[in-house]
Amino acid sequence: MKPKSKVSNMFIYSIISIISVIVIAIVLVLVLVVFKKKKQLKPKLAPGEIPNKPESGAIDFNNGLKKCPYNVWDNTQNFKQFKRIYNSTWRGKVNNRAVFFIKPKSPLPDGEKYPVLLYFSFLNQDGTYQGWENATNCSGGVASNYGHLDDRLIILFNTLNKIVKQGVAVIMVSMYTWDSMFYRDCKNIPPGVDETHYKNDVNNICWNNGDNPDRIFFDKLFLDLKGNSNLNNFDYNNIGLLGYSVGTHMVSRCINEFDSLTIKAKAKTNIIPYPSIKYGIMIGGGSYYCYDYGNNGDYSKGKEDINPFTDGDYMNKDPWKCDDNNLDCFNNLSKGTCPINMIEETYDNNLDKIKTHPAVLLLQTKDDNGADSLASTKYYNYLKKNGFNKVYKNTFTDSSNCKGDAQIVELPGALHGLIPEQQDMLTNFILFYSKKENQKEC
Repeated sequence: MKPKSKVSNMFIYSIISIISVIVIAIVLVLVLVVFKKKKQLKPKLAPGEIPNKPESGAIDFNNGLKKCPYNVWDNTQNFKQFKRIYNSTWRGKVNNRAVFFIKPKSPLPDGEKYPVLLYFSFLNQDGTYQGWENATNCSGGVASNYGHLDDRLIILFNTLNKIVKQGVAVIMVSMYTWDSMFYRDCKNIPPGVDETHYKNDVNNICWNNGDNPDRIFFDKLFLDLKGNSNLNNFDYNNIGLLGYSVGTHMVSRCINEFDSLTIKAKAKTNIIPYPSIKYGIMIGGGSYYCYDYGNNGDYSKGKEDINPFTDGDYMNKDPWKCDDNNLDCFNNLSKGTCPINMIEETYDNNLDKIKTHPAVLLLQTKDDNGADSLASTKYYNYLKKNGFNKVYKNTFTDSSNCKGDAQIVELPGALHGLIPEQQDMLTNFILFYSKKENQKEC
C-alpha cells in the first residue's frame, strides 16, 4: 500500500486537536454553569460566618459522639447569628478566640444601630460550652429550640431570645482557658515568689497592666467591631456587659479600665478608644478585688490555688476589710473573699467620679454556694453609700431609675447562678439601659 503523506497525517491530527479543544471547552462551560447554580443557592455569608444548617431539631456538633439538645444555628425570624475566630498568641501560646454575633432582624430607623450586650460566656477557645449540663462541648450561640439543659442556661437563653427579638444585639465571647478571665490585680504575691513570674503565670489570671490574653483579644474584637462593614449595625458606642461567676469580676475590671484604653494595632492607624460601658450585670459575684488578697498554695510545688492565706501568712499589704469583723479575709471563705471598702480603683481613688459609674444589676442568691455570698451586697452597699443610685440587687423596674431609695432584695437559696425569679428583672434591665435616654447621669 502506498503510505499516507505527511500532509494528510498533519491534517488528521489538526482535526483531532480541534475536536478535543471543543470538547474540553464544552465540559468547562458545563462545570461553570453547575458551579454558578450551586453558588446561587447558597446565601452570601459574612467572613467567618457559619451557614444556617438545614437540619431540624438537635444538631450533632461532636462527630456522632453526642447529640446536643438544641439547634443553635436554626436562625429564626427574629435574629441571625454567625461565628468568627480571632487568632493571636500570648507569650508564644495560642490565643484563638471564638465569638458569636447574634444580630436582630428587626428594622432599624435611618442612622440607628443595634445596642449591644457583650456576654462573657463559659466557652472554650473553639466556641464550645464548658461545664453546662447536656451542653458541654456543644456549640455556643443563642439557642432558639432547646430541650433539657441546666436551668441556669435555660433562663439565660430565654432572656437572650427576648432581648434580641426587641432589637438588642448580643456578642458572646469565649475564654482563654477553663473558667478563667484575667481580671486580678495580683498585688499580694506569695512570700518568696518572683513577682514577674507570678503575674505571667496564666493560672493566676492577672490583669498585669493589660499584658494578658484577654486584652490582646479585646483589641482584635473591638478593632473588627469598629471597622468591619459586616458589623456596622452593631453600635460600638452603646455596649453593656454581662458576666456570670468569674465573668462578674471581668465586668468590674472592664468598668475600671475601658475608659482609659485604646486599641493596640500593629499598623499605624488613628487612635481608637475602647467602648464606654453603659451598664454592667453581675451574676453570682462582684468586684475584681474578690479573691485577690493572696495565695495559700505552695507555689514552689505547683500548688497555685487562688485562696486566702492561712492565719499568720497574710502580709497585710492592702488595707481592705472583707467584713466588719474580719480584717484579713481568711477565717470565712464563703463570706470573706470580697472587700467591703473598695470595688474599682478608678472610683475608689476619686469618689467624685462615682456618679459616672455605669448602671449595675447584681443577681445572687442569699447563700450562694459557689462564691462569696455577700459579693453582690458589698458591691451594692459601696455604691449606695457613696451616692450612686443606678445600682440594683435582685430587683429592677423601669420606674426605679435614679431613685435614691434602696433597691436591694435578698432571694433565698444557695444556687450559684440565675434562678427563675431573676429572669424578668434581667430582661427588663437590659432593655431599659440599652436605650440612650436612660443612660444619663442621675
